[in-house]
Parts: sequence; C-alpha cells; structure tokens
Amino acid sequence: MKFTGKTKEELIEALNTLQQEHNDLRALYKHDISTLRNTEEKLKFSEEKYRMLLDGSSYGILVIDVETQRFLFSNPAICTLFGYTDEELQMLSIEDLVPKESLNLVMSEFASQMRGEKPISLAQPCQKKDGTIFFADISGTPIVLNGKNCSVGFFNDVSDRKKTDEALQLSEEKYRRLFENVQDVFYQIDLAGVFQDISPSIKHFSEFNREEIIGTHVSDLYYDQVDRELFLNEIKKKGVIRDFELKIRTKSGEKRFTSINASLIVDADGKPNHIDGAIRDITDRKIAEDKIREKEIQFRKLSSNLPDLIFQFTKRPDGTYCVPIASEGIKNIFGCSPEDVIEDFAPISSVIFPEDAERVINDIEYSAKHLTYFTCEFRVQIPGKPIQWIFSRSTPEKLSDGSVTWYGFNANITEMKQTELELVKAKEKAEESDRLKSTFLANMSHEIRTPMNGILGFAELLKEPQLTGEEQQEYISIIGKSGKRMLNIINDIVSISKIESGQMEVSVSETNINEQIEYIYNVFKPEVERKGLHLIICSLLPSKEAFIKSDREKLFAILTNLVNNSIKYTLAGSIQFGVERKCDFLEFFVKDTGKGVPENQQKIIFERFRQSNDLITQPYEGAGLGLSISKAYVEMLGGKIWLESELGKGSTFYFTIPMNADVELKPSIINISSNLEADHKGKDLKILITEDDEDSVFFLSNALKTYGKEILIVGTGFEAVEACRNNPDIDLVMMDIRMPELDGYTATRQIRKFNNDVIIIAQTAFAMTGDRQKAIAAGCNDYISKPIDRKILMGLIRKHLKV
Repeated sequence: MKFTGKTKEELIEALNTLQQEHNDLRALYKHDISTLRNTEEKLKFSEEKYRMLLDGSSYGILVIDVETQRFLFSNPAICTLFGYTDEELQMLSIEDLVPKESLNLVMSEFASQMRGEKPISLAQPCQKKDGTIFFADISGTPIVLNGKNCSVGFFNDVSDRKKTDEALQLSEEKYRRLFENVQDVFYQIDLAGVFQDISPSIKHFSEFNREEIIGTHVSDLYYDQVDRELFLNEIKKKGVIRDFELKIRTKSGEKRFTSINASLIVDADGKPNHIDGAIRDITDRKIAEDKIREKEIQFRKLSSNLPDLIFQFTKRPDGTYCVPIASEGIKNIFGCSPEDVIEDFAPISSVIFPEDAERVINDIEYSAKHLTYFTCEFRVQIPGKPIQWIFSRSTPEKLSDGSVTWYGFNANITEMKQTELELVKAKEKAEESDRLKSTFLANMSHEIRTPMNGILGFAELLKEPQLTGEEQQEYISIIGKSGKRMLNIINDIVSISKIESGQMEVSVSETNINEQIEYIYNVFKPEVERKGLHLIICSLLPSKEAFIKSDREKLFAILTNLVNNSIKYTLAGSIQFGVERKCDFLEFFVKDTGKGVPENQQKIIFERFRQSNDLITQPYEGAGLGLSISKAYVEMLGGKIWLESELGKGSTFYFTIPMNADVELKPSIINISSNLEADHKGKDLKILITEDDEDSVFFLSNALKTYGKEILIVGTGFEAVEACRNNPDIDLVMMDIRMPELDGYTATRQIRKFNNDVIIIAQTAFAMTGDRQKAIAAGCNDYISKPIDRKILMGLIRKHLKV
C-alpha cells in the first residue's frame, strides 16, 4: 500500500479504515483461540500499515493521548518540522509546541474536538525546538487507538503563504491610498453604466464629491448628450479603449475636456462583469493645442507660397525627433505633408539617401551637443522621383525641458548640384581624354615608327651588293612582317573610325563555325610553337549545328583578335579556345595561362586605346584597339563579350552570338532584308511585366505595347505568382530575376506548378556565366540580359509566340 502524496482527507479515511481493521483483529484475537497464531500475524501486519501510512505522509502528524496530553506517535515529517527527534517528542506535550499566547485557543479547539463538537481547523503560530516561530495549518480528528481516546493532529507549514497574504493586504492599502490621492480619476461602473466606485480626485475638475457620483449614470457627466451611448457602445464592442476623448460638465455647468481609458472586466466564467477605467483632465492641453493650431494656420498662410521648407525641428530628451512646425514646402523636399511629421521624424529619415543618413545624423548630434549652426548638404530619394540634393541650415536652441530645437530652412539644390557634377565629370572626361590622346599618340608614334623603321631600314640594307641570298631573304621577311604590322594598325584605326561614325555594316551569310576555328588554329599554330606554347581546340559543334547565319568576317576578326591577344600576353603554358551551344546562342571562349588582368583594369580593358597597362613603357606591341573592336563587333552581331581573370593565373574571354542572325541582329546595321517591326499580327497578347525598377518598367511597357492588348505590372515575386494565378490567360511574362520578397527563379518555379503554357522570359542585369542555364532549369522559356536590346526582345517574342 502506497501512502505518500495523499491529501489530509485521504489520510484520515485510510486511518479510520485501518483502525476498524485493527479492532476487528483484536476482537478475533480474544474470542478465537484456535486461530491465535494467524491473528497475531495479522495484528502485526495491521500495525505495520499504521506505521507506513503515517511515516509516508508529507504532513507533520502527531497522535495525542487525550487523557495525558502526551504524544503516542510522531512521523518523520513532524520531527523535521519542529526540529525534535521522535524520542524527544515522546517526552513533550502540545504546550511545548505552541507559544503561550496561542496555547489556550489550541487547547480549547482540541477539547471541542474530543467532545465531538467540531473538528480542529485553524492557522496558528507554532514554536520549533530552536525557538523559531512559524505559522502552521493545524487540523485534527478523533480516533480510538489500543483502547485509548486519541486525536490525530495534522501540521502544515504555511509561513510563506502568511507572508504573501500580509504583502497583499499591504499592497491593497497602498493602492487604496494612491486611489484616493492621485489627480487622475479611477472608477468602476456596471454594464448599465452606473458608477459603483470612483476615486475622490473626481472633485478636482468636476466639483462633485465622490458620494454624489456613486450610484449615478456615467452619461450624467457628459456635456453633450449625443455622447450618451458612445462610450458604452465602444467599450462593449472593443473590450478596451484608450485615449477616448469626452467633454464633461462640471457641477457649475462648465465644460472640461477629458481623456478616458477603460477595460471590460470578465468574471471567472468569461462573462462581462463590470468596467474599470481612468479619467484624465486634458482641458489645459486642448486649449494649448488650439493656440498652437491657430499659430500654425497663420504660419502656413505666410509660408505656403515658398518652394523651400521652413521648419522647427526638435530632439526630445529621450533621443527621438519631431517636427512641430513645417511649411508646405516639405512636400517639394520630402514628399510628405506637414501633418505627417508633427509627431514622428521617420517619414523624413526614411527617405534620406542611405549613404548620407549617418553623416546627417552625426551633424545633428554635434549641433545639439555644442549648440552650433547645423549646415549640411544631403540627398533624398522619394519613391517614384529622382534623387534630389537638399541644402539645410538651422539655428539650435536648448529648451527648459532639456530638449534641443532648431529653426531653419531646407532648399532644393538639385539643379545646382547636377551642374556642379556635370562640370566635374566634364573636367575629368577632358583630362582623361587628353591623357588617352597623349598615350594614344605616343603609342601610334611608336607603333608606326617601329614597323616603318623595319621597312625603310632593311629596304636600305637590301641595296648593299655584298648581301648573300640568305641575308636578302631574312631582310625581305622582316620587311614583310613590318608591313603586316603596319597594315594591322591602319586596319584597326580605320575599323574603329567606322564603328565610331556608325558606318560599319554587317554582312550576313552562312558560316561554318568549325571550319573558322580550325583555320584560326592552323594560322596561329606555328607562331605559338615558336614561343614554346601549346594551342588547343577544346570543343567544336556537332557537324549539323556548325552552320549558322552571321557575319563571317567579323566573327573571324573577333576570334583572331582574342587568340592573338592571348598569345601576346602568355609567356608559358597554353592557349585553349572553342565553342559551345547555349540554347539559341553560341558561346565562344579563349583561355590562356598568361599574366592575367588586374581587377581594377577589367572594367576598362574593352575601352578604346586601352591595354592591360597604359604605360608607354609596356613591352607589348599594338594600339590597344583590338579588344574594343572585338566588343563592338560582338554587339553588332547581337551578342555580349566579357572577361574572367585572376592575376598571375591567366584570363578567359567569353563572347556570344545568336544562332539565327535574321532574328537577333539589329536592322539598322544589317545589310539584309529583315524588318522585325513589320507585319505584326494584331495587338492581342496579354503581358505581365515583373520588375521593381521604374525605368525598366517604362522601357518594357513601351517596347511591348506593339504586341500587347493588355499589360499588367507587378513589383515583387509574390505579386507575379498571384497575378498569374488570377489571370490564367496571360500569354507572356517578363520575369526579372532579382526582385524583393521572392526572386524570379523561385517565382517561376511556383508559376509552373499551375501553369505550364505561359511563356516566361527571364531578364537580368548580372549576365553571369551559367545564368541562361539556371533560368531554363527554373522553368523559363528563354533568357535576355540587361540592358535589353529591343530588337533581340522582339525576336524572342516572335520566336515563342509566333506573332
């Protein structure tokens, strides 16, 4: 039998059961000698159950002989509670455990219990062996044990609960004093609106005593009867209201403005019971606000015609900012109204250009600390508008509450800044142009004079009559090389001139890519081997895919320039080149193990007259036009060119051209009959543009209006998915890859879960290697890189939608 963890009532019931069992066994022991031995064992077992029952209880238990007042039994818990051993307790009585001032009451309770008048149940102080006083719940029940009238007493330490009760009582008294003395009015009303209680402070502004208010209806205080049901309806509907303004009538009939907070209180069953709340007199504040409002009206009348912003700007003691006064010019500067910033500075701070925000705040902090003029120029970015430059100047003043306020103005200086920046750019451009011109002229002088020196010098040497045949052939070879070098320079200058003037044309014909690559390999192989390098073709196209329509000569010039460039800058190792098909484009590459291009020069390497260094002392021949010409040719053919390089490890040049020149090339520079804008078969497409850049949206909207009967525009990936879900008849989605909330790849995957028919064209400004494959893998039909070539875009639409 398990006795631990039982309640006091369960222990008493078990004790009575054991007592009855014990008495029955004793009677059997007396009258049935034949079963004496068995009965003795049962009596002994019954006594053990008594012991287990009492020893296992968490309550302190004492069995008291009523006649002698001595303790017949004590369990371990009572020994721990009072600090006595079991043997010590056998020598004590109840008088030794209760302080004198409580003894009579306890003894009287035990006597009443024995007379059968009532059970013991009281909370009284008790005394431990060391004299410590503690509070205990004491209860008891009568029992007959071994023929003696006894009482079983239960003791439970409740000192902590006693302290908590006293603290609660002290807290109640403290809150009652606060309730009676605070200026705000605290009240309680029933659900009908009748005051059940109210703090005495009601007299401060209503002139009514507390007693005059209790029992009256809350609406009796209203100044306007139209408000009679307003307050009760609001609190019952919402459960809680904050800063609810009502006008109160005083005893003398005066109108006072109040702010009311209230909460609907529910009972234990969750049903509304009553309403608790507080009333604050805000009359003085309302009067002050009216005066401020009147001043603001006058100020706005004076400043409404000024384009600049006139303001009062305040830093509160808690570190927050507000703009108590602002002219209408704030709309021109920050794109918000004066009312938007009276309480919160966030609408202004949120549009300050991120790169300027920290500097502006630091200048404000310095001005506040030293009370010096705040003068600053910064940029603001209002959604939907270009960046503006602002000049701000203000005078600080420290107020009595510790806050600092500034009085000043903001002026839009965007035009002045733009003019200033344009002048700086023009100056930098002129200086750069002058430097490039000087470098170019120096290079041209060197590049022209060097081969001319070879031509003229060795032509003069050929006049010598004593030359051997071998020497003549060597001189003629040098003259030939110098002539070719001279011709290449002239050709480059002519080509770049045609490109710059827009006179370079594209001539499309059928071209075998594999034959061009193999021809270039054979042309450069001897030169490469003379330098001790390896020239390797890494990949070619399948024979059926090797024929494309493009400008054969320009493609040859691009590959020749790139391979020649790699040979020039590679001193050891190898040059690898080849081609791979990427959907409707061919991607060419030329990879070398040369010195590589520094990261800070990779952006300018395709500019005119640039080489991997711009020094006159550089050891490589050439005018610095080859890569610039290659870039121009690639773009003419409808492709892109880019570089991946690591200093000391080599470089890889990539470029792409479309498989089908008829679709992809620009008509303005193509010398064949191909008008992509002609013969559109109706403006019957429904198009979705997903783009968060407004300029890009504007461009695409205009570029696609020729084909679209309806154009939808969204700015996030989530919105794109929902638009497709809600418009299953969309024909074309222009999917920007980088968008807020959800990127274009993820948005495409989600759309493909419910729509496999819509054409999705990915667009990105990154244009990194592998982007096309990534877009196709996500579910896009095609891919176009930014900046978007309108002709290429039209070609993709005609290709996929057959319009």
